[in-house]
Amino acid sequence: RMHLDLVALAFSCDYVRAATLQMGDGNDGTEYTINGTRLPRFHYISHRVYSDGSDGDPIPDADVLHHQIDRLHAQTFKHLLDRLTEHGILDQCAAVWTNDLGAGVSHRYSDIPWVIAGSAGGFLQTGQFVDLGERPHAHLLSTLATAVGVRKEDGAEIDDFGDPSIEPGQLTEIHA
Repeated sequence: RMHLDLVALAFSCDYVRAATLQMGDGNDGTEYTINGTRLPRFHYISHRVYSDGSDGDPIPDADVLHHQIDRLHAQTFKHLLDRLTEHGILDQCAAVWTNDLGAGVSHRYSDIPWVIAGSAGGFLQTGQFVDLGERPHAHLLSTLATAVGVRKEDGAEIDDFGDPSIEPGQLTEIHA
């Protein structure tokens, strides 16, 4: 939370324009403590067994534990949003909460939820759900980069984030 306080302060002073804070990764070995109980490695919980694979003793109530950890992450994101609001800059930002893997035990790279708060100075619509379907995440990242003011050398909006083999595009559905 202290890191998030510093991020919000740096934004409010216009000292930085972008920040990333990563909490864990797809093979997260973090052992969270929830309600005073230290849990098994998060990656084990995500697989629902005491293993990084599919074989192993089942973890009782692993789905409930996973939801409790998700809730902890949501509370941490709310902390950032509260700090940005206190500084009066949330609507000038685009704060994003996501994960690097989705779809539970299989850890696919599709159906990854992204929660975006703030309208980036009115560029983004707020309060909606958008299903990307099979569209690449690069379109969302191009949209976010453009929303926060990043432009190509010629001044055009970003539409080609990432791998050049991906068809350029943005998610115009979230444009204001």
